[in-house]
Amino acid sequence: MKKILLYIAILFSGNAYSQEISEKTIVSLITVGPGKQNDELYTVFGHSAIRIQDTALGFDDVYDFGGFDFRTEGFYIKFMRGQLLYMMNIESFRNNFYSWQMQNRNVTEQILDLTTNQKKSLYSVLITNYLPENRYYKYKFFYDNCSTRIAEIFKTVLKDSVQFSTTLNAGKSYRQWIGSCAEVSKPWSDFGMDLAIGLPSDQKTDAKGALFLPKNLKMGFDSAQIIKNDIKSPLVVSTIELFQSGEEQIIESWFIPNFLSWFAFFLILGITVFQYFSNNNSFLLDKVLFIFAGLIGILIVLLWFGTDHGVTTQNFNLIWASPLLLLFIKNLNSKSQSNFKSKFFLIYGIAQILLLVFWKYLPQEINNALIPIVLILAIRAFYVWKRIS
Repeated sequence: MKKILLYIAILFSGNAYSQEISEKTIVSLITVGPGKQNDELYTVFGHSAIRIQDTALGFDDVYDFGGFDFRTEGFYIKFMRGQLLYMMNIESFRNNFYSWQMQNRNVTEQILDLTTNQKKSLYSVLITNYLPENRYYKYKFFYDNCSTRIAEIFKTVLKDSVQFSTTLNAGKSYRQWIGSCAEVSKPWSDFGMDLAIGLPSDQKTDAKGALFLPKNLKMGFDSAQIIKNDIKSPLVVSTIELFQSGEEQIIESWFIPNFLSWFAFFLILGITVFQYFSNNNSFLLDKVLFIFAGLIGILIVLLWFGTDHGVTTQNFNLIWASPLLLLFIKNLNSKSQSNFKSKFFLIYGIAQILLLVFWKYLPQEINNALIPIVLILAIRAFYVWKRIS
């Protein structure tokens, strides 16, 4: 019975979206601004959607690719492993707009200069994408998301008649674009993402790649040209600020990665000096530090080899967050294999110094809040080496 009802629902849904749009149809790109400081992390990057309104047929809908189902079996595991399916949504503009207003997020509309045939082609592509067999896709934050999908759909529909800039927003890496959104309003989230993503994130986006962010897609449409009868004109006819939330006052706090990591450095430096001159041979602090670093290393390895994100591979943070630390931190007071252990900590300490020396020359950009952490690990590695050798 449930299967029959589902079939009927899909059938009626398909009929509801099968009518051909009229000449009065207006197509626009909707850009929703970032959420506020205390909102969920995903809101910090903004959102993109397509609005199609047809007064003749009496509908005004939003088409977007940012949906997912919390009821998915194994939701959190699939999300962590990059295997969660996202989906295309169609919902009334009124409902979406109300939700964005309640979230107090800027909403901008760019009316597009399309011919009737182009609008019909776009509508047809969107409805095809909404079919049950097409609406789900494996989300990739940099390469396949709610913004890139819209860019590709317009390129598919408009083909060579639309020309996007090949230089706009081309100068930053994916990591730097993430930082431009999160480092001020969500410093801990930015720090965590910097830690998790690897070398692929440091690739320069070029103009096309930069469209993975909604704010860049908006700028890309602003600068795009459309060709009609061999005449170029702006793709965007007009821009309307549908809702202005006002500028948010970011609440500054001392509880940020950079401050706390430097505080920890000076604290542990003082403890190390005290232990050295008082001949204190306790390794409790070292066990805590190196176990923590080793566990982070295991997490990085799992993200590298156990997920499908594609951007968490080749992570240089493994230089300091080495899982090998977990093997060598046991029984530091034991004379058994102490020579072998002392060599490991000497090599590990030297590796941290080299990491600091070549910090700015690495192909991967590492968060500067980690500089004092690496200094701490280097100091304690040399301390352990000196005490057990």
